[in-house]
Order: sequence, then C-alpha cells, then structure tokens
Amino acid sequence: MPRLVSIVICMLFAIDSHASCTQTKEFIDYSLAKYCDTAKSTFVLIDGSDALSVESRSWISTNVFGDKNLTHFNDRGGKFSVSVLKDSGVANMEVNSVCSPTPMSKINLFTEAPNKVKAANKKYDCAIDYLRDTSLGQSFGARKSLIIEAIEEIFTSPKYEMKEVDGPRKFILVSDLFQNSSVLNFHKLCTKYDRVISACQNCPKSKIKSTACPTYNQIIGHKSGVGKYLKTATPKLRTSDEVYIYNTNVRGRVDESAHDFWRGFFIEAGVDENNIIIQSELVHH
Repeated sequence: MPRLVSIVICMLFAIDSHASCTQTKEFIDYSLAKYCDTAKSTFVLIDGSDALSVESRSWISTNVFGDKNLTHFNDRGGKFSVSVLKDSGVANMEVNSVCSPTPMSKINLFTEAPNKVKAANKKYDCAIDYLRDTSLGQSFGARKSLIIEAIEEIFTSPKYEMKEVDGPRKFILVSDLFQNSSVLNFHKLCTKYDRVISACQNCPKSKIKSTACPTYNQIIGHKSGVGKYLKTATPKLRTSDEVYIYNTNVRGRVDESAHDFWRGFFIEAGVDENNIIIQSELVHH
C-alpha cells in the first residue's frame, strides 16, 4: 500500500475514533452512579517521582491501559481506578475511576438492549483512554517517593474503596521501584557496584554503576526503627489478590535491583507468590 494512502487511512481512523469518544466525562459519572458494585476492582498506582520519557509513557499505555485483561471485567460493575503519587502526600492522592457496563458476552437479551450495551462498552473503552491520557499527561517529578505508604493507604483508606471489595482485586504498580522517604530510602540502602553490561547485541560492552538492594526480610530482621516501620506499614492483603509490577526506566536505564524486595513485600502482605508478576521496561536507545 502506498505510504500516502496509509497515512490518510490512519488519519481518518484517528478522526473517527476521536469523534466516537464524546461525553466521556458524563459516561464516567453515570457509570459510577449506576454500574459500580463491590465485587471486583482494579487499581493502578503510578509513581510520579521521576519524569517519564515519551517512550516510557507509550510503554505504560500499551502494557497497562492497552491490556484488556487489566482494564476490563467479565461482569458488570467492576471498578477501574488510577492514582498518580506526587508530592501532595499519600492521603491526598487524586483517584479517577470508571465502572464497567455489562460485557457483550454476558448480555441478557430479555432485559438489555444489545445496541445500548454495545454503545456503553464503546464509551467504557473511551473512558479507559481518558484515564490514561489524564494520568500520563501530567507533569512528573517529586522530591519523595512514598510507594509503601501509598500502597498501605490504598488498601486501608475508605477513600480508595479497595478494602470494601469482596471479590477479585488487582493492583498495578508502575514505578522505578525506588522507595524514597525519610525513614526508608533505597538510594541509601541499596549498595552500588560496578556491573558490565551490553546495551544491545552489537554495541560495545560498558561499565555502569548498578545496585543491590536488601530484601524485605533483611530489612525486617534489622533491629532498627526502619525494620519496625516497614513491618507496621505493610498492609494485609489477600492470597487471591493479583499484583502486577511495571518497572519503568529512569534516564535511559532500568534498575531491577529492588525486585526481590517488592516480591517479598507483597508475599509478606499475604499475596500468593504466583499472583505477583513483575515486568521491566526495555532500555530505549
């Protein structure tokens, strides 16, 4: 297909897609009032401590907001929520949510009009795109990164409504995974060492400063205030909860040294280790 024709088709598709996403805010308000129940919920926490590159935003858009296994539900009423962790504090995080209509596969032909349900599902797709754009479109960069405190707040505070969910819960953490608070600072706890890496298959090898972070149990076992604080701040989750961790890159590199800590953190919180999935963003060159 000629390149010009391809470009025109893509432009027409984009225009049509945009045109179909009308009254998205009104649909979100309607869904929260009419569709929501406490049976299932997915919560996305985006760590806003470091600026995200265009490539990182695209990676998050594809792997989180573009994955219907995360954003969509098998029944009506599931709530999808997003918060961005910034300097305003964990208790003041803004949360944006939308609730799902009946999926087309579960429509009841005796009580629901197929055309209306189809339209509602299309509006739900638009709402997910809206939450993506409003979240990733923000300016990022904070002095601290209170990831542990934010997770504890999400699962205990009535504001975020995760504690009230009596069915399946999914929690998605998008972060470089480096906790940075006055009590627990990974930039100090994680020791630096030289590691030889190859940036790509045909690139020359180079030395970079890498890190080794203590595990959750190592910090807990320390007889200091840090260990006691961490144990107190670890929320009580459920074995059936699903945790998805997306390790973003910062300034062109991905540091995976905190993976063992976070795996241990969620296991100690009560999550089955088989329900914890960690995925790292590739380095962009």
